[in-house]
Amino acid sequence: MAADLNTFQEYHALKTRQRMAEEAEEAAGGTESSTEPVPICLPAEGESDGAPAPPPNASKPPPAQSITASSSKLLELPEVQSLVLLLIYVDLLSTTFLLLLSSDQGLDLISFMSPSVRYSLMRAVESFSGFTLFFFLLELGILLFTHGARFLSHAGYLLDGTILSLCLYSDLTGNLPGIRLLGFLRVWRLARFLNTLVSSERDLRDDAVALHAMERKKSSEVQAMKLLAEDALKREIESRKRVESMLRGYKDEVETLSEALKIAAVDIAEAAMDQMREDAEGELVGEDEFFEEGGGEGGFVVNRDGTFEER
Repeated sequence: MAADLNTFQEYHALKTRQRMAEEAEEAAGGTESSTEPVPICLPAEGESDGAPAPPPNASKPPPAQSITASSSKLLELPEVQSLVLLLIYVDLLSTTFLLLLSSDQGLDLISFMSPSVRYSLMRAVESFSGFTLFFFLLELGILLFTHGARFLSHAGYLLDGTILSLCLYSDLTGNLPGIRLLGFLRVWRLARFLNTLVSSERDLRDDAVALHAMERKKSSEVQAMKLLAEDALKREIESRKRVESMLRGYKDEVETLSEALKIAAVDIAEAAMDQMREDAEGELVGEDEFFEEGGGEGGFVVNRDGTFEER
């Protein structure tokens, strides 16, 4: 069964990786606008999920390969697989209903219907069976075209091909009327579908856990940056306080020097005034002595009463 699930699981693994890569690109674009988006390269057929991606400048696939890849993706979508499963089991119900109507017991059950209504009902059920057979054959043809030799190595697809071939033979020849009931053997599709959904949810959970771990790592980095910023801010505040303390000390010293200069200037001014008074008193004493001594040889002598006489 594990071999039968490879194609569907590989597709969902690729889809999950692409979605996570797009989310990572959007997150990176919100934080760093200058970051260029990294191209996502899906592995080709036959490559495992862990195979290295081709370089970004790799040449584009040819149109035929693009159509093949698109068709494969379309058929492996969960919605398409759900539709296939629904048609398989509705086809089983319609085949059972036709077999019941073809029996005598079935005719007794619908005996209350008119022949025209019974005929229309049977034709509608047969038309639906033909449509489902055409749809299943078309799906197998697309799978054979897209997967090539890998289709022949897939046990589930080979089983589907065998059952549909028998159903087509039964519709063309009218033999083997109950062969379509073998459709219940295609239950492997349901098992693969459920297993793929579980694997997809598991991948989403793992991606969510990885994303949570990444967010926790980013939160730790932001917390560390916050602590560094707070430490730098604390050092800056302490440095500013030291600078302000030095400035206050310089201001106090300047004010002290200014007061000292003022006091020195006052002392110098007072000393200069005292010196000037001493000099003025010395000059007056010299004049008195000059007049008392007669002012030198020859000339006139001036008395204190204002009179003078020749020497």
